[in-house]
Amino acid sequence: MRHIGFAEHMAGRLDRARAHFEEEEATELAEATDSHGVLRWVTEARKEIGLP
Repeated sequence: MRHIGFAEHMAGRLDRARAHFEEEEATELAEATDSHGVLRWVTEARKEIGLP
């Protein structure tokens, strides 16, 4: 779901991206797996779509 959220975000479909990021706790997963690049990407995407 996280990857679908990124794809939706990159395609400009922010409502769909938001739903996927909320559904699949992307930040927690990236932190838990030490995926620092993904964490930066998640943080930026969440800012753009208005999520904390």
